[in-house]
Amino acid sequence: FKLSKYQKQISELIENDKLKIYPQFRKNEVVKFLKEGLRDISISRSNKRAKNWGVQVPSDKDQRMYVWFDALNIYQSGVGFNSDEKEYKKWWPADLHVIGKGIIRFHAVYWPAFLLSAGLPLPKALFVHGYFTVNGEKMSKSLGNVADPLEFIKKYGTDALRYYFLREISPFADGDFSTKRLEEVYNADLANGLGNLIARVSKLCETSRFKQTESENNGHIIFEYEDYLKAMNEYRFNDALALVWAKITKLDKYINEEKPWELLKLPEGNKKIQNIENILAHAVNQIQEIAILIEPFMPQTSETIKNQFTKTEIKSEKSLFPRI
Repeated sequence: FKLSKYQKQISELIENDKLKIYPQFRKNEVVKFLKEGLRDISISRSNKRAKNWGVQVPSDKDQRMYVWFDALNIYQSGVGFNSDEKEYKKWWPADLHVIGKGIIRFHAVYWPAFLLSAGLPLPKALFVHGYFTVNGEKMSKSLGNVADPLEFIKKYGTDALRYYFLREISPFADGDFSTKRLEEVYNADLANGLGNLIARVSKLCETSRFKQTESENNGHIIFEYEDYLKAMNEYRFNDALALVWAKITKLDKYINEEKPWELLKLPEGNKKIQNIENILAHAVNQIQEIAILIEPFMPQTSETIKNQFTKTEIKSEKSLFPRI
């Protein structure tokens, strides 16, 4: 395959962000590789070199297809290429390839060249992520340190595990996983943070018999979250979650300063009722916004909070994240 033929075209696509690569430093790696010059590649391997793994070359039983020439096309064939034109046009070109850092060259250089040679549309962007280690070491069966996600999901829940990975580890860098750190983050951010906030506000609403009108729980447009949207559009999930948790901390501080539980001890009166209603209306409004913002990361938790805080009468329910 004449890979060298497409060097200039691919370089221009990547440098001009027509094939966008996230993050920037991964783009720089590809640009540097391209400047070293592309060499033509063989699209087959001997059976010995391929260890008899892969699709046999039809005209030569001693050769196997080079996996990175053959397998990449599954992106297209899986969505109807050469079999269902309507389905193919719906899904291809891909908006985004999500890939590990070790296979960036094949997706940013080889794959675009193959598509260009065939006159087919290219994917629009690549999101390149790092790897996980466990307690500072690469996961390995021989070391016996492979972490089974199903075990952690059973113990901590899907949303808690998703939160830990997305908040604790940058999508673009290698990150370390440890049970100790997972439990620290779980207790600090989920049990004492979000979970405690939901429990406090719902109990206050129930105790004060707070009621919200239909217009108050009819949905939100969150104007002030340009930074959140920017982080999401750039796949900086940890930064997006940091902004949400800053909102949680701010609301916690507001409740501590306003002390609605002390207002409940005052004699009955219109002023007392009005003050409590104003405080709780703001708190409920903010919690509804938080539920929207965490939905991409913690869909089950988001749905639970929405169901609880969009009712006319908000009542205390079981803890979202029991402390470990």
